[in-house]
Formats: sequence, structure tokens, C-alpha cells
Amino acid sequence: MDEWKYILGETDELNRILESAADCVVNCDLQKLGSLIDSSYPLNVLLESGETLLTMACSLGRFDVVWLLLVRGANPDARNLFGATPLSIAVQVGDSELVQLLTQLPIDVDAELGQGMTAYMLAMLNGRIGIAQHLLACGADPLLVNDRGLTGEELYKEN
Repeated sequence: MDEWKYILGETDELNRILESAADCVVNCDLQKLGSLIDSSYPLNVLLESGETLLTMACSLGRFDVVWLLLVRGANPDARNLFGATPLSIAVQVGDSELVQLLTQLPIDVDAELGQGMTAYMLAMLNGRIGIAQHLLACGADPLLVNDRGLTGEELYKEN
């Protein structure tokens, strides 16, 4: 199944399942979410909100849900409608545990986000030095520049 498939116009049954799965993520209902996934739930589709279940779980800091989704096959590089990756969201919210979990997987730590930003640049921009150091240890390139020509270090100094 195409991971970028939009649900708009899909069947009522699929929309019901998607809505139920999103509720499980919000409420951290691992048991119910697990049973939905076992019934061949399409893990990487975009919800009407523009999020995937994984990006939603990252934005809410739901470590257990993120872990369950990854174990069940969610794509750790799948972007939401706005171009954010699970890693960039974990960095943005400052969740170092999620960052550590995601960087254990074969992901692109230097994935370009909007305006040429990377997860490392987001960490530096937001003063999350510990997360930035972890990303560097995982292979992030500190010399990459965003659309304004700034590196992560320059973004940190600017703020």
C-alpha cells in the first residue's frame, strides 16, 4: 500500500477504523490499537488531520505507542502532510527518549524539512543541545545549511 495514500474519499469503514486508531493514539490505548493493527490496519496513511499515527504519537510524546507502531511496521521516515518526520517532531517537542528510539532505526537523520531545515538544526534552533549532540553522534551533518544559508550552530547563536 502506498504510504502517502490520502484517506479522503475512502470508504466509511476505513474512516471509522482510522478515527478509532487516532483515538487510541491520543488515549494511549495500546491494547485496542494493537488489535486494530492486527486486523491489517494501513499504518502509514495520512489521517484527515494530515498526520500519520506515528507523527501524531510523536507529537503527543506517546513513547509506548510509537514503539508499538514501529514494531508493527510503521515507516519511521514517513512524513506528515506538512513535511515533518517523526524524528523532527520528537526534536521539536524536546522528547529525547523518542529521539533515541528513532535514531536506533535506519532513518535519514539529515532528512530535509521545510526551508532546508534538518532535525539537528531544529534542535540547535530550540536550544536542545543534548539532543543535537545525540544527533551528531548518529551521523547528522553539522555543516548543512538551511535556505537562509545558516548552519545549526549559527541558528543557535542567532537565538
